Amino acid sequence: MKTNSKPHIWPILSGFILVLSGAFFWYFLFNILLADKSHPLGLFLFLGLLTTIGIWTLSLGIFFFKRISINDKITIIYPFRLKKYTYNVSEIEMYQTHYNFGIYKNYESMHFRTFDKKIFMIMQYEFWNYKEIKKHIENNSVEGEISKYHNLKPVLLLLIISIGLTIGTIGIIELIKIII
Repeated sequence: MKTNSKPHIWPILSGFILVLSGAFFWYFLFNILLADKSHPLGLFLFLGLLTTIGIWTLSLGIFFFKRISINDKITIIYPFRLKKYTYNVSEIEMYQTHYNFGIYKNYESMHFRTFDKKIFMIMQYEFWNYKEIKKHIENNSVEGEISKYHNLKPVLLLLIISIGLTIGTIGIIELIKIII
């Protein structure tokens, strides 16, 4: 029996909203900053914070988006990173389930490690058929200790990149103001 992950509609909808709101935000940002008058530092900090959070959220969504297919093999595809991992189900060494606190609802995440020491994570609100995928992994591996913070390094790296992009964007706008 083959199981394919079925993503929830909310990541697609929130991605669409982020892209649309980001486009409006950049339009207004350029209009405000390219005006002939000077602006207070607080405006730059506020716009910088919003821009950083927007870029960071969008980059996290792109970086962690995945598709999973399970039969006698498990295939994990990261389409935006152009990466594909295929393992026999027996090559999953261990898994651990964590219960996390959310703003509106608590949720569950499952972390599993393969024989080559790569750790993957799936979340309850990420796929419609999360329980089916979780059951398949649980039936073919053993429970062990896996930290739920294994993704901290890429998350912080994407935050640093977002801050750099924000500072670069504001710097470019200031250069454009000088040239014009």
